[in-house]
Amino acid sequence: MFGYRKQVNLSYDKALAKVKEELAREGLGVLTEVDVKATIKKKLDADFDDYFILGVCNPPFSYQALQIIKDVGMMMPVTWLFSWIRVRRLLKL
Repeated sequence: MFGYRKQVNLSYDKALAKVKEELAREGLGVLTEVDVKATIKKKLDADFDDYFILGVCNPPFSYQALQIIKDVGMMMPVTWLFSWIRVRRLLKL
């Protein structure tokens, strides 16, 4: 396992909105959003699980890091994976 898992009693959409709210509360801005399920459907006409990638950063920390080592930008933004197992309403971050 590469992240955290939490069983929640929310719908997929509400859980994703809650994750974004909590990231913002911690000072993390969402820079990019990739709906992997929709992208796979559009590009490959294949079905896939609910799977969302968020690219997040903390602007003050990012700026400080870039002032020290500009190459640190290769690791920005930080990737958060939001996937969903419907049967158990299991949120994986």
